[in-house]
Amino acid sequence: MPLDAYITSKACVQPELSQNLKRSTCQCVVLIYYNLDQVHFGKFRNVMIANNPIMRAYGNGEFLGVSKDVCCVEGVFPKNQNIGILQFDHVEEATKCIDSRPDLREPHNYGGYDLFILPLCSPSQSWPGYRFIQIDVYEPKNSEVFTKYVNALVPIVTRHGGHVIAGTTQTGYFMGMRRMSFFFVVQWRSREAFFDCNSEADSVFCPPKPPPPPPEDPNIVTRDDRCARSGIKQCACKSQKVSELNL
Repeated sequence: MPLDAYITSKACVQPELSQNLKRSTCQCVVLIYYNLDQVHFGKFRNVMIANNPIMRAYGNGEFLGVSKDVCCVEGVFPKNQNIGILQFDHVEEATKCIDSRPDLREPHNYGGYDLFILPLCSPSQSWPGYRFIQIDVYEPKNSEVFTKYVNALVPIVTRHGGHVIAGTTQTGYFMGMRRMSFFFVVQWRSREAFFDCNSEADSVFCPPKPPPPPPEDPNIVTRDDRCARSGIKQCACKSQKVSELNL
């Protein structure tokens, strides 16, 4: 089953420990970023399918699919990368499974670039019904500000029909140490719902700046102009309201 993914990367704010969303499930997903220059789509898929029986033995693991259409909405996502996704009943079982399989643990076997094991905050919905997945990656710097942001974002996502399944910094370390990141993952039924939600979120969190003031009219004379013309270097009057001038 192919998955479409929306990737956004926002350098928002980094706490010493950011606020993870409260969990109501033990499920987790495994996001595998792989390089299309090193391995083609078919080989990656075949490696995952070959490991499906092993995954099922570890907490009902399952290969859900590969994204064929990665749309980078904000930030940078390399064009030669793609994403595969697995799902397990438990983080511990997912970790054991990846650890036990060299062809999964060693990225050169499938062009792996990075791997994240994300504990879910709520059970995932049927993937055929929710065919689109949004992945936001944040590097928070202020815990209080970031927590307020996430708490305000979740209701907006829900109102537009999105299903939030992850909001966590607990991403595991399989392919080298990395800076702490907060992953926010949402399932969507359609692209349109995602873009509608994204537009509302932008209007709330990134309101447009007020227009710049109009340029000064050279035909309007102020007190400063009168002082300058009179040879006075510093004007004693403080107000510059044109209506107070006696011309």
